Amino acid sequence: MADMKDNLFGTLAVRGHFVLPEQVNEALAIQLQFEQGGQKAPRMGEILAAKGYMTPEQVQAVLRGQGSPQGKMFGQVASAWHFCSEEDVQAALAFQQEQRAIGQRAPRIGEILVSRGAMKPHQIRAVLQAQGKQIVMCPTCGTRYNAVNVSAGAKLKCPRCQVVFVPFSSATRPDEDVRADITVSLPAIKVGETQSNQPPKMDVGGYQLGQKLGMDHSGVLYKALHPQTGNHVALRLLSSQVMQGAEEFDLWVSAGQTATELNHPNLQRILSMGSEGGRAYLVMEYVEGKSLRARVAEAHRLQPLEALEIMIQVGDALAYGHARDLIHGDLRPNHILIGLDGRVRLSGLGTPKQVMKDLRLMAEKSGNIPLYTAPEVLINEASADEQSDIYSLCSIGYHMVTGKPPMDGSDVLQAGMRIASQDVALPRSLDPGIAPYLERLLLKGLSPDQEDRYPSIVALLADLRKCRGGLLIQAQDLPEVASEIR
Repeated sequence: MADMKDNLFGTLAVRGHFVLPEQVNEALAIQLQFEQGGQKAPRMGEILAAKGYMTPEQVQAVLRGQGSPQGKMFGQVASAWHFCSEEDVQAALAFQQEQRAIGQRAPRIGEILVSRGAMKPHQIRAVLQAQGKQIVMCPTCGTRYNAVNVSAGAKLKCPRCQVVFVPFSSATRPDEDVRADITVSLPAIKVGETQSNQPPKMDVGGYQLGQKLGMDHSGVLYKALHPQTGNHVALRLLSSQVMQGAEEFDLWVSAGQTATELNHPNLQRILSMGSEGGRAYLVMEYVEGKSLRARVAEAHRLQPLEALEIMIQVGDALAYGHARDLIHGDLRPNHILIGLDGRVRLSGLGTPKQVMKDLRLMAEKSGNIPLYTAPEVLINEASADEQSDIYSLCSIGYHMVTGKPPMDGSDVLQAGMRIASQDVALPRSLDPGIAPYLERLLLKGLSPDQEDRYPSIVALLADLRKCRGGLLIQAQDLPEVASEIR
């Protein structure tokens, strides 16, 4: 059976929420089959990666974690395991220093990372366990702190009230309660409320970085101040992984230079690209408003006319890009920005994509993710084409009018297979008020077979505008819209 290293690998992979215990057991069973056949069994990480349960980056993170994290700092372990970025750790350390400088209690680095959304409570617990620490709570004063190498029956003295107690005995809350309470006990560190709660001042290329807007495999997106005008911009600081990969870095530089030439009212403009201190960055127009993801979250579902208007504006931006041989390839609601003026801007057109990396990153952070990606892209990212963007736009339209995405899941590859083999629920079965012609349009765009979708974004736009006109006059049906779908 598996040796000690493989057993440790499986334990760390589960503890880090990279895989499920059942998936580790499946890998162990595969190893046993090899051994019973007289063959050398593959390593645990090799099997889990081959099954699509882990990415190569996650396997390497766990292997690094096997090298005794007990002697490492919390931030070193958290970033090595890809629970958060090095930038998140540095920002948290800087915040601690700021608090100490003004005489305030400095929160633990884990508290800061959780409150800023960079880590989840279960990830905090995993890192502490790897360091041989546990979160304990004094039963008298309620103070929570980290205890190192707590053994069964050991007595601890509370550093605040000096009461001696036995951790996790009947006098204290059970282990799981302490875990659940970790988030509740955190201070309310919210970026932007007060000067002391702002992220540390950091300049990149003269731009002063402010609120963190999001992150993916390519790097972290910040709200920043333009050094000359004082206006806000969005600045993407490319990750160290992108910087170290010469081919991907060259793609970003080339794409950034090309994208600065794009000019369309429904595109988020890319203003410039530069580098400083060995880090490249992309400067973009800052759109005052909200993402479509936030709009759908607050409204649950949108009125069909509003949804159609958003789809048409995004479609116009895609048509502009497609005419220049630019495919988006990763169209999702958080890439669609709705300005305070009501104008829609599409972000990310023409920039390099690592769809599977980003989907797995989202799955790790949230557990279950909506999928808008075409099945052919999930199978092979290089196959993304105009029909793939059509699929994603219709997926988003489906979500807007029904209140739920056409497909979701936590295992991206398995969800991709379902997308390719199963029909989505009929929109009118979720909301009978949806016009039949709008339903046909969405189903045509969501066909698993690329050849059955609209032949171009221009053709889709024509039917979108017909649907908008039909809704305005309250037409019962428009037979000419996606007439082959019944």
